[in-house]
Amino acid sequence: MEPTQKKKKRWLLWVLVPLALLALGALALVFVLGNSGVSGRYDDPEAILAQYERDGFASLIRQKDGTATLTLEKEDLYYLADQYDICRTLREALEADGDLMRYGFRLQDGKVNLYLLRRTIGRLPLTYRAVFVPRSEGAALVFSPEDVVMGTRIRLKESRWPEVLRKEYKLDLSGTEFGGDITAVYLRGSSAMVEFAGLRALDSARLTADQALLTAMSFLGTPREAAGMYDLLRGRVGGVIPAEELGASVLSSSDPADTLSDWMAWCVPSSLSSLWEGRSALIRQQIWEPELQLSDMKQQMLVKYLADEQGKYERLLFALRETYRSGALKLSDDGLYNSAGEKVDPSTLSKLNVTPTDSRIVFLLSPSGSQEISCQDMPTLEEVPKVDWRTASLDDAALAPDLGVVLTTGGNIPILLHRRADGTLVFREITQDLYISVLVEQGIPRIDMDTLPAPMTEYARSAGEGWTGAVLLPLGN
Repeated sequence: MEPTQKKKKRWLLWVLVPLALLALGALALVFVLGNSGVSGRYDDPEAILAQYERDGFASLIRQKDGTATLTLEKEDLYYLADQYDICRTLREALEADGDLMRYGFRLQDGKVNLYLLRRTIGRLPLTYRAVFVPRSEGAALVFSPEDVVMGTRIRLKESRWPEVLRKEYKLDLSGTEFGGDITAVYLRGSSAMVEFAGLRALDSARLTADQALLTAMSFLGTPREAAGMYDLLRGRVGGVIPAEELGASVLSSSDPADTLSDWMAWCVPSSLSSLWEGRSALIRQQIWEPELQLSDMKQQMLVKYLADEQGKYERLLFALRETYRSGALKLSDDGLYNSAGEKVDPSTLSKLNVTPTDSRIVFLLSPSGSQEISCQDMPTLEEVPKVDWRTASLDDAALAPDLGVVLTTGGNIPILLHRRADGTLVFREITQDLYISVLVEQGIPRIDMDTLPAPMTEYARSAGEGWTGAVLLPLGN
């Protein structure tokens, strides 16, 4: 080989080797810069969604004026992206021109960052970070692309962005329970804050009013804070609350959450499921379940009110029957007297707001031995000491009677209060004629329980804390 040719080859080698090394270095630099510092940005979307369905994450704060602020974390974005098919769209688009390996969301620096690990040039794995800026558009949450960075430093021109990262992504919430317009959206730390003008009216809900609760309230009186809801429900045919009325009440209220929980507190628990059937996990966790807890608390307060009111009647009846059983009451032609010669009436035996003119102690008789009264260990009328006896006659004096009370309740309904043979406290609605007869026309008032018409319905509540098993018996017409 000639010296000249050898020199040319050595010169070519000295040129090509550095160029090759430079090319490899550049390729290595691209790889390093394209992947450095981002390995911890990827997620397991399937695991996140599975945990979300179990536990939920988002936090909703509602104000008394009906507005609401929703706090969205990374997990919430996964859930919403899955609900709106954004994850599927990304996967299909990226796999069409490359090979999507992994991806992940992050909220940082006031923006949404989407990290993608793809195989592209020569099957070389590269990481992209797409930056999206959130904004609102009516009732929709919109994410607009702002920048695409390869790795952590290589900013790409817009013309070099993957097509799927040039699009705006919209979460249109107008078809959900958050249907009010979004008034503001911004990022705070690692959370997205979405403020709504208000929650949408309820739909597809038909709640059934708790007739037992309404009946108990009609007998025992309605607490002031619940009077409005009682007035709305007591005259309803069938006790069913339609969605449009419920929704209108909630929307017109200064505190929608409070109004909705009021409705729910007066309803049969089994019907409440209609409020969240088919709802998303986010909605169930942030709206319906808190409402259910609040309504449970309010219903417990109503039941406690009933128990407190019922306790007054129980103490009255217990004091009366025990005093009579002990022989401390004496019978006159105008009523019962104690050993001090004082007339005994319900107003002297309890803290009930009753007077002698609208209440009366009555003897309950049942020639057939009905279980409607409890006469065990009770003295007969002829065994009761008599005082100032003038005109009264004692028909059926040998029968063992029980004692009851006829009076009006806080609901202005005349009732007969007594105990059954099994010890159950009974509030039995009586007719106006019987009420007048007992309070006005009879010197020694007696009621033959066998002559009373059969009750139309019994509303029994199970015995337990705050409720002792009273039975309310409205009479048939």
